Amino acid sequence: MEMADPSTERFKIRARDYRERLNLLFRRSYLRHGFSGTEILALDGIEGKDLIVHFNVHIDPTYIDADADDLKELLRKEITLEESLYFRNLTIDAKSLEVKESDTPIHSTTTPKATTPKPEPVTKLPEPPRRCSKLQLPYCNRLPYNITTYPNIFGHKTLSDVQNNMITFREIADAECFNYAYDFVCNLLQPSCIKGVKEDVMVLPCKSFCREFMQ
Repeated sequence: MEMADPSTERFKIRARDYRERLNLLFRRSYLRHGFSGTEILALDGIEGKDLIVHFNVHIDPTYIDADADDLKELLRKEITLEESLYFRNLTIDAKSLEVKESDTPIHSTTTPKATTPKPEPVTKLPEPPRRCSKLQLPYCNRLPYNITTYPNIFGHKTLSDVQNNMITFREIADAECFNYAYDFVCNLLQPSCIKGVKEDVMVLPCKSFCREFMQ
């Protein structure tokens, strides 16, 4: 009866011994990458006569594709060896081996309800008034004007921002799919600027020019 009672010291000692043997077998097998542990569930019968060991083997399918037949074959091979490395001093009937696959997940986790923190109020500073500045982009120095303004229509706020994106725009202009591609691209990157009262004004290409380019 002591072997059947998990609370007894005898059960704990024997269960630990069987668990360590099984762990060694799986940790040194081809299933080791997905193996996460074993547990002894119950010991039925009399040790040395008809003891039945019930145990779980945890294999994570994320790391290895293995089913019940793979586990059974691994155990069967070890049991039937003349000198078993992991089940030494144990007599095990290979025909009594049963392996069943369980759909129970390896790890069950309970996700606590997330509390959404109140967003901090964002203080947005007003944009500085638009100002005209000298056109300094070398690629667009053939434009009929030499004054531009930032930010442009693409959101470039400085000459450096424009230069960092020049490769894409140069490919469009240099493709020569439109006779005035260079003028159109440079008009967007370095738009003309005229003086205003409270702030200066960005001058973009007219709608007809845009439609002609898109066609």
